Amino acid sequence: MYSIDRLQSKYRILPSKINRPPLPKGHVPRARLVSLLNLAQTKRCVVLLAPAGFGKSTLLAEWANQANQSTLWYSLDELDNELSRFCSYLFVAVRKQFPQLHSQFFEQEENLNATNRDPIVRHLVRLLAAIPRSTALILDDCQTITNPIIWQIIEQTLAQLPSHLCWVLGSRSKSPIGLSRLQKAGQIQEFDIRDIKFSPLETEQFLLKNLPQYSLEQSQQLINSDINGWVAGLQLSLISHNQYRLRPVVAPGVNLQSQRLMQDYLIEEVLKHTDERTLAFLFATVICRRFNVDLANELAAGQDADLVIDQLQRDQLFILPEGTAEPWYRYHSMFRHSLLAIANGKTPKALSALHLKAAQWWVDRQYYSEAAEHLVSSGDGLALQGFLHQYGWLLYHSNQRRTLQQCFGGLARATIVNDAPLTLLFCWTVVHEQQPDLARECLATARAQGLPVMAEIGSLYTLDALLALLNGDTELSLEWVQLALPMLGDDLSWERVHCLLIRAEVLQSQGHYLASIDSAEQAVGICAAHQFQTQRAQSHYLIAQAHMAVGDFNATALALDQALAIADIGGLSRLFTRQTLIHCQARLLLARAQYPAAVILLDPLDGSLHEVGAAWHLPLVTQRLKLQLILDTDPRTVAQTAEQLVQARTADYPQTPWEAEADEAMLLYQAKTSAAQPARQTDSRLAALSNTSAGLAQDLNRILTAVATDSVRSSTVRDIGNLLVRCECLEAELPALKLRLLLAICLMQLGQTQHAKEALLLALSSNGPEMNIGLIECYKNTLGLPLLLDEDLADHAPLATLMFLTQPSHTELIRQQLTQRIALLTPKEWSVLALLAERQKNEEIAASLAIAPTTVRSHMKNINRKLQVSSRDQAIVQAQRALRLRKIR
Repeated sequence: MYSIDRLQSKYRILPSKINRPPLPKGHVPRARLVSLLNLAQTKRCVVLLAPAGFGKSTLLAEWANQANQSTLWYSLDELDNELSRFCSYLFVAVRKQFPQLHSQFFEQEENLNATNRDPIVRHLVRLLAAIPRSTALILDDCQTITNPIIWQIIEQTLAQLPSHLCWVLGSRSKSPIGLSRLQKAGQIQEFDIRDIKFSPLETEQFLLKNLPQYSLEQSQQLINSDINGWVAGLQLSLISHNQYRLRPVVAPGVNLQSQRLMQDYLIEEVLKHTDERTLAFLFATVICRRFNVDLANELAAGQDADLVIDQLQRDQLFILPEGTAEPWYRYHSMFRHSLLAIANGKTPKALSALHLKAAQWWVDRQYYSEAAEHLVSSGDGLALQGFLHQYGWLLYHSNQRRTLQQCFGGLARATIVNDAPLTLLFCWTVVHEQQPDLARECLATARAQGLPVMAEIGSLYTLDALLALLNGDTELSLEWVQLALPMLGDDLSWERVHCLLIRAEVLQSQGHYLASIDSAEQAVGICAAHQFQTQRAQSHYLIAQAHMAVGDFNATALALDQALAIADIGGLSRLFTRQTLIHCQARLLLARAQYPAAVILLDPLDGSLHEVGAAWHLPLVTQRLKLQLILDTDPRTVAQTAEQLVQARTADYPQTPWEAEADEAMLLYQAKTSAAQPARQTDSRLAALSNTSAGLAQDLNRILTAVATDSVRSSTVRDIGNLLVRCECLEAELPALKLRLLLAICLMQLGQTQHAKEALLLALSSNGPEMNIGLIECYKNTLGLPLLLDEDLADHAPLATLMFLTQPSHTELIRQQLTQRIALLTPKEWSVLALLAERQKNEEIAASLAIAPTTVRSHMKNINRKLQVSSRDQAIVQAQRALRLRKIR
């Protein structure tokens, strides 16, 4: 019998092929996958399928090192397609692990030929059956074996394998052996690229272990974000860093040396081993983020895409299926971008032509955002310009404005400003992306170059009105609206809605609330006819604001409910967000003294500053601070909110109408803080926010403290009179209004009720119709503004503006329509309603509640009747609102 050394010498065995490879330096343990392999070893066959560089061999080596069983290792290459060589290596690998096993058949080299296939299988099964304990036979790099006889031997051996043995195959492509019988019997376990690639946590561990000199954030900047769990890509980035001594950069993904190494790796490891037909298909379809068979046939003319895609999946050429309804495919991000770079270096004109062909394919199927992406990538400005002329407004009205921005980014600014329709579309796009200054600049440049008169001149005037409103010039905005409205017919209904909304907002800012409501209601009618969801929600919001200003809280709640119902089904924009509605809802709750409900509404909101939503951030933080002061919240929490308000108030945002309320909230905060800590010095930044005069602000703060602590004296009234004289000298209108309101409150606290009412009426009369309703509400709800009766207001106009002052400050919770309706629901109907709010179907609800589907339908009929809804969508919206209301109560 031969010793192992003599066998290795006889068969010219390379020890590295049958020895388990060592784990690389900086290896990241993959405990999750190792445990999965431990569970899978009870199967007859385990298959690891992934493209080159995803760590299959390293994973198998780690598992073999930790497995609770014996392992045989055999690394395959192209030379192993010779049957005698394959059998010799396999035999020596078995003898190396189990020297006591012998086989006279395998020790005679002349037996190892193709004519002896059946004897080879029989003796191989006999040899393996003699292995005394649980063992895994690992064949790595199986994609190199193309000899069908070898695969037939493996297949037949697998069919007769003893239960304590398991074959583990690591491969870049699917093996040709028939595994269907084993799959039906549950005796095969497959792991693919989705299982094997590095998870985000493993990527972080790799970076921390291999780049200890950097923080995690710094090391992540060295790695291209498209690597997406590709282990070889991480290692090549590390090699590139060490070779070129790169430093972390500000923007990730700009390591050109790393990208070149990855391209070289793909060329050597993948593309050199790929046939010309498949390469042509790859270079034709790699321009697509996703593709199906039809698109692939369009781009790779003359090839049967079905067959090629099937081959790509068998060869594991970085292709991933996507979706379930219709078969779509995509390439791994790093593979796609590297392949694109290679193709762009060789045939850039061919790539441009392919992009144009793909764009036309998407346009024919009305997928305009995908078409736009290809047109931008093609670099063909004329084609992109024509596309925007034909489909630009369609993209705009379907809220695909990011796609529009991408298209405009592919055009020179000179091209835009010399094309009147494009100028208009560009300006509307950037305005809705919160870049009004860019729109003004573009319009000014176009007009300076002689912007021609367009048929859509009404649309241009509407844009001018919106820009003026965003700039705070309400008078100019209203002038543009008056010019635009007569020019806006049925074909420009979208612009007409905008004009009506602008007019409603301007009228509201001027105190003309009934006219504002009328304008917004006209907009609602047009929006309903044309399905303008965002503008419809905005119309209801303006109606709610106007009703709140005149004290009609029931009408406010109804309008808000309608706006929120639209928001619940989506469709709002960056300029008008759901947070705008939340702010209005919080103000309504605050006006009704429903403070706990307002806290629940506002607490989940993020208090940090961010670009999107700048217009609503200030009022939300203002309301939160007011509520915390009213409810005597923990001082540290209040201080944090006050600091957020300081940041929001001093941030470089466009002016909003909420600065006065923010200043008032800060005054209240100062007053309460001063009362609690008399010796503490007020932060200079907080004082600077209150008024233009520091001395006036200090005196106002002193009076506020006296009012807040019920320490008002007769001298306080005299001090207010002196301060009013100073306000007149300084022409400080807002402090004067605050002082007159404080005077009314002080007289009320001193028991001089009639004098208090007279002072209040004087404050309201002197302020005129443009008085600061938010400021008066704040004094009313937090400091106890004296109330007026109807007869007190008989000689004062406008009556509607002042009526809300007759409402009590602390009224009971008014039962709204929804509250009355949900009170009729039974406990079982509430259970159905809760699942309905999660958009579950009747069958799913029946399964969750263990009742029959017919019972669910019966409950649904009762719910629809009690909630007074006529469709399932309406029922879902009402269910979600009912659950929120129930939580608040």
